[in-house]
Amino acid sequence: MSVFTQKLNPINGNLEWHLQNDNYDYHQEIARSAYADMLHDTERNEKYYSSLRKTISHLKKQNIKTNVLDIGTGTGLLSMMAAKCDADSVTACEAFKPIANCAKQVMENNGYKNKIKLVTKHSTGLTVGIDGDLQEKANILVAELFDTELIGEGAIPSFNHAHENLLKDDCYVIPCAATVYAQVVESQFVSNWYRLNPVQVSNGKTISLPENIINCPGASAVCDCQLNQLPSPDFHLLTEPIPVLKFDFTKQIPIKRNETVEIKVNKSGHAQAVFVWWELQMDFEGEIILSCAPKWAHPEGGKSQWRDHWMQAVYFLPKAVTVDKDQSLTLQSSHDEFSLWFNLGNEELTPSPMCVCGAHIAYSRTKFGMMNDATRLKKYTKALERIIKSDSICLSLSDGSWLPLIAAKLGAKKIYAMDSELPSRRVLESVAAANKIKGQFLVLPICENNVFGNSVFGSKVDILIGEPYFLNSVLPWDNLRFWYLRSIYNLFLSDDAKIMPQSAVLKGIGLNLEHLWKIKAPVGIVEEFNIEAFDQVISKSSNISDESIEPHPLWEYPGTAVTLPWTLLEFNFIKKIHSHDRLEAKQAIPFAQDGSCNAVGLWIEWQLDEQEIISCGPSEQIVPGKPVVWDRFCKQ
Repeated sequence: MSVFTQKLNPINGNLEWHLQNDNYDYHQEIARSAYADMLHDTERNEKYYSSLRKTISHLKKQNIKTNVLDIGTGTGLLSMMAAKCDADSVTACEAFKPIANCAKQVMENNGYKNKIKLVTKHSTGLTVGIDGDLQEKANILVAELFDTELIGEGAIPSFNHAHENLLKDDCYVIPCAATVYAQVVESQFVSNWYRLNPVQVSNGKTISLPENIINCPGASAVCDCQLNQLPSPDFHLLTEPIPVLKFDFTKQIPIKRNETVEIKVNKSGHAQAVFVWWELQMDFEGEIILSCAPKWAHPEGGKSQWRDHWMQAVYFLPKAVTVDKDQSLTLQSSHDEFSLWFNLGNEELTPSPMCVCGAHIAYSRTKFGMMNDATRLKKYTKALERIIKSDSICLSLSDGSWLPLIAAKLGAKKIYAMDSELPSRRVLESVAAANKIKGQFLVLPICENNVFGNSVFGSKVDILIGEPYFLNSVLPWDNLRFWYLRSIYNLFLSDDAKIMPQSAVLKGIGLNLEHLWKIKAPVGIVEEFNIEAFDQVISKSSNISDESIEPHPLWEYPGTAVTLPWTLLEFNFIKKIHSHDRLEAKQAIPFAQDGSCNAVGLWIEWQLDEQEIISCGPSEQIVPGKPVVWDRFCKQ
């Protein structure tokens, strides 16, 4: 039996019905429970195991019965570790029934069927008593409820509920505490993910920004990042890393919502952001520490464990501050139950920032980066300068694009800026107003059915432009929606209309990724426990519900080229999309060297005109056997 599900077609922007397995949603949710690379995190696994062993042994030496509660057991790994350490009782809870059933099978396969009680409930639904899920309150809690932001998965309310209802007063918690570290930095590169910059067009012309964009504090959303892959010239550390927030999961020390610390500035500069990470104190004596610090602050330096399920985070300051060496700086660190935020200054503690300009609502960090990429904008401007005249009538088909504003600054007679998203259109309108671009500039929604017709386009359009970029695009070729729209709006183009970009090429390269393959790899054996039943469940559901291609910002994931780049498909935008037959490619690609190939990287190159190319892939020449340097404002 099959069912119909709705999926967005990124090319035409329409919701379409697709025939899927009747348990498609069920399998999709199971596939999302793969925990990415978490089970491949050797340090995490070892330190949880060591802490359980130490805590259980410590209590047994005092002849204290050890009752372990594992919240959100997942595969059952932590519960099996506790049972292996000879805990007197182990109760595991897992709210998602398919994964709970899988954990039950994993436990049985490893010989722990009768040693672990598995309850298919959320921890807040557990009961204690003779007929309860736990016969008595537990005195050891083990849980892994963390994300890059530490508390974003609900660790605080989960631990609080457990202490109030499920744990003894003198219980042990693994991990028992967490410390959040912060380091104030200057980095125009990361600032470009968050703050729009004025655009230098040419001949002294500039696209200025309105005050609401310039002064917007932004939003509190965490920006997770593999900081180890950020080139050192792209940031300056203005302070030493310092502990700013402490979370005591044993509840012996109250958790403070706000902390203010004084830090010394080591280097003069422009404080724009805060790099943040955390470490876990796994055991009650503070001897077993798990750190997510970047290599320059990690106890093991560059040899630290690679992980993608916990990264480092970038938090942007509401307002950049100029600081001087040896200055004392006040850093405010705040949190609620699920998120963190930071600020500088001695003024009253600030609430979580809220966007007032609309840009932080409309655009992703990669889109911010594109809009601030001076090299990319220069290429667009050069290509536009070659075609725009004083009587030009331009139609722009892209979301969140500076192109129509650049065209206006270059003197085009009329510009129709079509953008598919209302928040993005509002940003564009506010910038146009700030630059006093009025009569010749009209912002419209993109419509595939030509509802505007000649009532809008009073004269034929002689220049059609696009980055192309659309906010609903996920994969590189989703932006070929430009070709589809170009074909629909062909009716309003003059016979000799200029099209920019003229064409595009889909390219690929064979890769040996150092670590990223782990997010899809089966686990097998973890700390002597057989997890293959979990692998089989995830693999089956993933095959039913997941696409074989995923978008990733490959600059964050080191890897080497094992082939030369090749062209898969070419797209000619001068012709309408409907004039083409189905495009297919089948090629034999030779390896350029011996070794492993565990991925294929794909990207689009946009040919603006005969001279300018915008590549969304490698930014430097590819040499087989050498690391690939990728564009950092696109996903491949």
